[in-house]
Amino acid sequence: LFRSNDTQRHLSQVARGGVLGLVGAAASAIAGFVLVLVVTNTFPTDTAGVFFTLTSGFLVLSALATLGGETGLARFLLRYEVEGRAGDIPPTIRTAVRPAALGSLALGAVMVVLAEPIAGVLGVTGAPGVTSVRVLGLLLPFATALTVLLAVTRSFGLMAPTDRKSTRLNS
Repeated sequence: LFRSNDTQRHLSQVARGGVLGLVGAAASAIAGFVLVLVVTNTFPTDTAGVFFTLTSGFLVLSALATLGGETGLARFLLRYEVEGRAGDIPPTIRTAVRPAALGSLALGAVMVVLAEPIAGVLGVTGAPGVTSVRVLGLLLPFATALTVLLAVTRSFGLMAPTDRKSTRLNS
């Protein structure tokens, strides 16, 4: 059971995390809205449509490529830490990362090889559309790795600023 000081500290961390999450969600929503405004007011309608089609497709494929690994990591890593099962953490991470890495590499390769028919299905025909699909295929494994590895840091509450001034990261 938690002692009173432990409970207060835990609730304080939860509240701080909730506020930071809310601020992050608001910033993301505002940035997304600004992006839509910039793209739709700067580029021709067909170019904006291609951009949003490719972006949406990439996000769907990126989520698919993780194979649910990020959700499993969030559930099991914290549980293992609480239960004192530190030895189960590295194999669990490998179990989540390997299939996601292999799946995203395979899916990315399919996108590169079959870029022309995929671009046709998406309605982004022509050389720029095919090139865009190929580039996104090359980037897919990196996006997948980012998603899965961020889930590891979130599971332990280790997310910190990535600037060089952070004492936690440099210590």
